[in-house]
Amino acid sequence: MPGRVRKYILAAIVAGLLSYSLIFLVIYRGSVSKFLEIVSRGDPLAAAFAAVFRASALIMHGVTFFVLLYALSREMRLIKIIQITSASIFVEFIAPVGGITEVAKIYFLKEFGVASVEEAYAAVAMHRILLTCSVTTATVASLYILRAPPLMWVVLVIPALGLLAANTAILLAPTSPRIEHFIVSLSKRFGHDLQGFSTRYREVFRRLLNAKKYLILALAMAFGERLSNAVFGVATADILGLRIPIWEAVIVFDSLQTIIWLLPAITPGGVGIYELMQTLLATWLGITPDTSAALAIMTRALFIVGEYPIFVASTMALGLSLRKVASLAEKERGVIDAPMA
Repeated sequence: MPGRVRKYILAAIVAGLLSYSLIFLVIYRGSVSKFLEIVSRGDPLAAAFAAVFRASALIMHGVTFFVLLYALSREMRLIKIIQITSASIFVEFIAPVGGITEVAKIYFLKEFGVASVEEAYAAVAMHRILLTCSVTTATVASLYILRAPPLMWVVLVIPALGLLAANTAILLAPTSPRIEHFIVSLSKRFGHDLQGFSTRYREVFRRLLNAKKYLILALAMAFGERLSNAVFGVATADILGLRIPIWEAVIVFDSLQTIIWLLPAITPGGVGIYELMQTLLATWLGITPDTSAALAIMTRALFIVGEYPIFVASTMALGLSLRKVASLAEKERGVIDAPMA
């Protein structure tokens, strides 16, 4: 396994240990028995229900991406796109680099001959916009229904709107010929020559915008992912004997992503960072700190149970070994970091 990837994995372990140590020392005052008492309050069967909806949210994410690609080419296969989507997310869990999932999607689509670079880029960028639109809408609705304080609106909505603007820029940028020189030079670092990319991209972009029924369907699927995340949150809380309304689950288990997306990618999969942020947000909504912390820890455990088997199965189905995925992650980090050098 590449040396740099070993560092990422070590960073995840250290960050996890530090964040969990902080949680147990500050919130539980070093008492593991207090944590176990909270975890034993609810229905263990709810864990299976929660794991199913954790997996369904991941699959829904892949289905949304498939719909956008299908709008550009009717030769797309649903299972293949779900596998590529899952394997791409898995790359981010190995190398914590902002945007590496999107780069991996484009790479895999091109590598397996599923789509052209132009089609892959357009689908990835549009997917980001639809996800941000659905998250923002669900967040605003939930905040309104919960009568959230103004500061919570600022903390959650402004980042979401910022992401929406950034993703729109990502979608539109390649339509400008001025961007082509940058894209061509960047692609050569990845072993490709994308001369004429902007011209071809504009044609693909028009085709995607004209496929309105597929855009509407993809947006509906994106909202389905929001619902899956919320139901997952309700079920996860039920494991602890905690009953929370679905609108609160939207905030704690879905809207939280808008903050995470804006934070620098420090650890693989946001290990440690996600738990601390979720604990703070759940506490802000009125859940006791000890229960909020237990909720965050249980969420991470269910991520592993509900998502990792899909990551591994997808990677194997594509004929990729962990070593190859790790090497790709290191190579992609070099490509992403290059413009900053």
